[in-house]
Amino acid sequence: NVSAHIVGQSQNTKLYKLLVDELQLATDESMFLDDLFEHGLLFLHVDPIHADAITKIEQQIKKSLTELPDLIADEDISRAIKQVSVGHLVQGENL
Repeated sequence: NVSAHIVGQSQNTKLYKLLVDELQLATDESMFLDDLFEHGLLFLHVDPIHADAITKIEQQIKKSLTELPDLIADEDISRAIKQVSVGHLVQGENL
């Protein structure tokens, strides 16, 4: 869940800002984690502005994921951990 929050689970993430605000290739981007027993699956959903933008969006996603380790700041990790913790508290789950 922390990785989903860092990468693209809100409008404050780098990927959302890049695809929607800066490059204006998409109208929305969202991400969620399907957490299983031993593994999880991270889903990314992007609503492109038009079909011609899909290839550029794919390229930007690949580039962003490749550069991700260098772009994540400690404050991004701290914020994501807090968001996940609050979500678990709201749902009544233990961490």
